[in-house]
Formats: sequence, structure tokens, C-alpha cells
Amino acid sequence: MIGVDIDDLNQDQDFDKYFFYFSYGSNLLKERIHVSEAVFISIGVLNNFELSFFDDSKRWKGALASIEPKEGSRVFGCIWRVPYSLLDALDIQETGYHRLMSKKIQGHLNFYFQNISVQVLSYSSMHRTFNCLTYQYSNTNRVVAAPSPHYKEVIIAGAVEHKLPNEYIERLLVIPTNGFNGTIDLDLKAIKHLNGNKD
Repeated sequence: MIGVDIDDLNQDQDFDKYFFYFSYGSNLLKERIHVSEAVFISIGVLNNFELSFFDDSKRWKGALASIEPKEGSRVFGCIWRVPYSLLDALDIQETGYHRLMSKKIQGHLNFYFQNISVQVLSYSSMHRTFNCLTYQYSNTNRVVAAPSPHYKEVIIAGAVEHKLPNEYIERLLVIPTNGFNGTIDLDLKAIKHLNGNKD
């Protein structure tokens, strides 16, 4: 499921009008990402990081996903192409997280970058590496915790939607949840059955 042919990106004359964003949590799901003009490019692989869950989100009724450095580990996700004009909208959706990016892009001085390398390898075109903006959970006093079944379901639905590797989806499936069985105030098809809505 590729929205733009990777090889065509090399001839794209408007490359300076957008950036690449790597999602690994609930924004794997197209229905969930609030940036309407985001275009899926490829499955991505972020090396030497692991997927972790922290704290207790009021919205999601459980822990939130983050990426943490870990030598030899890999996190799979989606590479999206996003217009610079929608960066603020993405920041708002990622409230509680801070940006990570591999390098400063000249001409966009409103960017704030952490000094950490975030280079994402395209899984469908293993010779291509993307310098991606991604986000990491910001609470320095964070505590490891379990996500709600709803949050986990959204992540898995996004992974299935974009055809992440089966072995990675299997890893997501065995992530323990906190057992929350109430309703979450988000209108997403992926969790209607968990919210008691069978339609």
C-alpha cells in the first residue's frame, strides 16, 4: 500500500515543500492521523530503537507508545510525506511528545531539533533511507505501563492496514494490556467493537 512510488521521489521538484514523518503508534492508522494531506510512502524500519509504553493517558485510558534507544532492536512503522504547512497541526496531535529529527533543514528556521539521528530505512526499498521527523514521549519521570486494549487495537489496525511484516504484527498482538473495558471517547472504526458499538 504505497501512495507515492519511491523512485518517483527522486524526480520530485517540490521536495522542499514537505518533510517525511515516521509514525509507530496510533498514527499508523490512516483514520487516526489528523493531517489530511499526509501521504503514505512506505513501511519504515527504525534501527536501534524499541517500542515502549508509558504512563496513563486520560484519553486512551492506558499507557502511550514511545520509542526508546536499544542497540539491536527495530521498530517498524509508516513513512508519511507531509507538507511543511501542516507541521503545526502534527505537533498539536503529538502533544506530550517532542520532535526528533536527523538534521536541520535549511530554510525552515521554525524547526527545533534534538541531536539524535533518526534515519528510517524503507522496508519496501531497502536501498533507500529517509531522514524522518518522528516524536518521542516527553515525560522525563515516565513510568512503564500497559496500554488499553483500545489503544493497542488502533496500533494493530494501522499495522495491518499498511501491511507491516507479519512477525512484527505478531509481536504487537502479544503486548499485554491493562484490561480496561470501558468506552473511549474517540470515533474510530477500529475500536467500535471495544466501545460497545457493533455498527
